Amino acid sequence: MRSHFLHTVLGLTVLGSALVACGDDGADGAGGAGGAGTGGDTSASTSGVPAVTGTQAGPTTTTTTTTGGPVAQSSGSGGECTAVVFGEPFDTCGQTYCCDEMTLCEGDPTLCFDAGNALDTSLPGGAAIYECLYVDGGCFGGRICESNITFGEALDPTDPEDAATLEFAYCLDQACCEEMSFCTSAGEDVESCISCLNDDPHGELCDPVNRCSSGNCDGALFLYDICDSGLGSVNSEISACLSENCCADYVACTGGVDGAGDPNDPGQLDACLDCFAAGGGPECDDVITCEEENCNTQICDSGVTIGDLVLAACLTASCCTEYQDCTNDGADADACITCFNSADGGPLCDAAIQCETDNCGGGEGGGGTGGGGTGGI
Repeated sequence: MRSHFLHTVLGLTVLGSALVACGDDGADGAGGAGGAGTGGDTSASTSGVPAVTGTQAGPTTTTTTTTGGPVAQSSGSGGECTAVVFGEPFDTCGQTYCCDEMTLCEGDPTLCFDAGNALDTSLPGGAAIYECLYVDGGCFGGRICESNITFGEALDPTDPEDAATLEFAYCLDQACCEEMSFCTSAGEDVESCISCLNDDPHGELCDPVNRCSSGNCDGALFLYDICDSGLGSVNSEISACLSENCCADYVACTGGVDGAGDPNDPGQLDACLDCFAAGGGPECDDVITCEEENCNTQICDSGVTIGDLVLAACLTASCCTEYQDCTNDGADADACITCFNSADGGPLCDAAIQCETDNCGGGEGGGGTGGGGTGGI
């Protein structure tokens, strides 16, 4: 379980350009091989204690101004490269960081582009240059799928903070395209998605991509605070429950935060998080007990939790045996969660899915958007 105390909100902005071959008429470029997240309203994890996830560190601006797309980078060692593939500003950036990939695509466009002249990331050359331009060069400025949302106009991959943001944005681009498409209404309402992600309150529009980010990219885009403890949850319902019932225990564990949201005692906060990671101890046992008594989302003792208090109670009462069978009595919860998160289920989890459908109204199911293995409440 990895835990973070980072309340920085990434600055999401609108991106105005698609990536197509030089001389094309502007047909939509491929946005990358996005992951097939389920977009469900629940998320499962293998954590049996309150596991606190945090936001991925990155730029703190919250501007929503339209950008002109990626810009050329000023550093690098590819000055002799002359390949012309996309037109500016991508070519200058690509020549600097991705000369081999650019030269390949220039020499044989069929290795990189589809019949419509758009970059095809299912092709070996297309995949290679997309990843190089994205991560190694920062040429996209942290573009996410085809959502027209980016983390910045130009990010410098030689800067450690920008490099971390590029890696994080690339993970979202690969894992959370379906959820981002939902947030932006398939690109038709980008501003509402940005507002949901960057502003408090957040809400149902951007909750799925936030859970996908937490479950797949080792960090959430935002958190719902657990009172003034300095910790938070990706689930608003659970955060509200813990704030109402367990605030004093959380603050006693972490030391709380000041008016600016900074920890009163960073060392105490770290000790609290270490206690959670260890599965309990003097610093956090009261918190764990309070959560289990008031806001428990574990499905009996299967080793799986789910981000819905009512559904967790129903599954515990009605489907405990099926969930225990799915997780081998808690010994392999990850395999069960993977089965739930697959499109068609499978023999391992079919009985649990059917039990939920028969007794607890079906819905998004125990797998949700796939927070397995990361913890997170």
